[in-house]
Amino acid sequence: MPTLPDLGCGAKPDRQTVTGIQALARDYFRDRAGSLGLDRNALVVEYVLNWGGFVNHSFRVHDGHRAYHLKLSTAPDDRAALRRWQSLGALLEPYHAPPILDWVDLGEAAGLLFPWIAGGPPAVDAEVVAELVPVLVRLGADRELAAALSEPSPITAADAYLASFHRRFTDDLLGIRAAPPPFVDAGLLHWLDDQVGRLTAAITANSAFAEPLTSPVHGDLWPNNVLWVDRHHWYLIDWDDLRIGDPAADLAALLGPDAQDLRPLKLVDQVLPLLSPTQRERLPLLGRATLLDWVIDPVSDWIDAGTAPQHEREVRAEKER
Repeated sequence: MPTLPDLGCGAKPDRQTVTGIQALARDYFRDRAGSLGLDRNALVVEYVLNWGGFVNHSFRVHDGHRAYHLKLSTAPDDRAALRRWQSLGALLEPYHAPPILDWVDLGEAAGLLFPWIAGGPPAVDAEVVAELVPVLVRLGADRELAAALSEPSPITAADAYLASFHRRFTDDLLGIRAAPPPFVDAGLLHWLDDQVGRLTAAITANSAFAEPLTSPVHGDLWPNNVLWVDRHHWYLIDWDDLRIGDPAADLAALLGPDAQDLRPLKLVDQVLPLLSPTQRERLPLLGRATLLDWVIDPVSDWIDAGTAPQHEREVRAEKER
């Protein structure tokens, strides 16, 4: 299998790191408040809870009138991914990526500064799918972006699955075994291991996953990475997993489970006409992978919630649910 980039499996912060970064950010923006149109004396840097994980750190920087969104990382691979996003920002604007204002380097952490956009994740319904999916199809056909993301050797859909879903499953299960929450017993862990193995076997045996991939993909297109204001104003955020990958995996994430509805795939009939025959064949197994991610990832997040103590009780209650 060819070498693939790190797909967001960086080191997770401890409590002290998050608190320290928040203090560094406060000092950084106080020094630059005037150039950003902020009132230095009213400046607030608030931690923003990311329900999808605790690898990166997000903050709202504001003075009560003007606000910015700051996304930072401490891990070298994750910083490199944010730099790649910045370098390709102009090419991503047609795909509803938010505008990047600046690179912020705090020493211990670094990342990107954006305008604050007052929106939220949508319920994925027919209207949302009708808006997003044509944009994703155009993204997958963008040859200039594909050339900028090209891999040293070709990757297949099976390679992409192993480097993303399978790697995430095995890393998360390793952490869960080391510090299992009280509601996870050995029987459940054995069952999860078995499900991961069965799914990997099914995917590597399916000829549709032998297809070489040439399409740029968002790489983490679950609904919380859609910032929806209305059908005329919406953004795809968190492009740090941008890579050459499988467009069917992006769709499986978008149409897959959410906290209220765990069906593996929804509104599939609306997107099937836009997919190639091999993508259509891969979609059900990728939907199963997305569902399995919704079983394993919340347990991992329950453990990691200790890194955000102000939200720990809330996060753990929701992840256990």
